[in-house]
Amino acid sequence: MNHITNPPPTDLDTWSTTREAILAAAQEVMGPLPSHDRSVPPPWSVTEETDCGTYLRHRITYEANAGCQTTSFVCRPHEASAANPARGI
Repeated sequence: MNHITNPPPTDLDTWSTTREAILAAAQEVMGPLPSHDRSVPPPWSVTEETDCGTYLRHRITYEANAGCQTTSFVCRPHEASAANPARGI
């Protein structure tokens, strides 16, 4: 089931069948995909804050899926404010 032994799908019906087969094979190996309910942000908290010179690095933890805690970093420039918005990374 790949582009070398099978031609790529050329229409939506063929792609739909191919996609279902790929998804079933992936879930057989990895387990079921997580739920798609993303109607509210996950619960999170800041566990550490480090001044890195020109920005603050926030270590956060959040529940990506039920029972699955994830740690991440958010970097926020010092000059960011409501009057001077800046993107976090």
